[in-house]
Amino acid sequence: MKQAELLNRGISLRRQGYSFAEISEQLGISKSTASLWLRNVSIDNAGIKRLIARGDNGRAKGIASNQRRIQTAWQKMADNSVLIDNNLEQRSVDECKLLLAMLYWGEGAKRSRSLIFMNSEPEMIKAFIFLMRKSFSIDESKFRVVIHLHDYHDKEEMVDYWSRVTDINKKQIRVYNKKNTGIRKKVDYKGCVSLRYYNSLVVDEVLLIIKRFHQAII
Repeated sequence: MKQAELLNRGISLRRQGYSFAEISEQLGISKSTASLWLRNVSIDNAGIKRLIARGDNGRAKGIASNQRRIQTAWQKMADNSVLIDNNLEQRSVDECKLLLAMLYWGEGAKRSRSLIFMNSEPEMIKAFIFLMRKSFSIDESKFRVVIHLHDYHDKEEMVDYWSRVTDINKKQIRVYNKKNTGIRKKVDYKGCVSLRYYNSLVVDEVLLIIKRFHQAII
């Protein structure tokens, strides 16, 4: 096919909404040549719709491909995760103590004769207290919860909420009223919880695990 014929065919395809890559493939020319020849060609309405549809299809394929990659990566990670079975109940006491100590290392008070763990995430509090009960013979009466709340919180509602989260009697929960800082209301914020357990032997064992872990990695 002569150059003039190629050019005319390219113009026709471009007006119909074919991309430079498609034209390059159909005419057997480079994409840069197709772009140079046809970049000033007007695309008709039908061609514009085709380009838009092709772009949407391309984006959809890209999203689907990306989702597949993410799913594959997550599955690979899941297959190699020691906790992927989501059944902590079957984990040994030693495993749970190690997990408990790692959480406490990050969020717990290190200079206290009681175990004090503070966080605003309900799932974090729930995980910590689960590990506490799994790791030690707990005296439930030694638990105390202090909820740090703002003026806009319904205190009764928050006490009831954190009692359900921790499965601790509401009589062992008290409220600390934070001073008004002028910060606007945070949607779905349930306050910050200080979870306390009064047993020096438990404190000593948790801190010892942290100390040994730290020594092992330095």
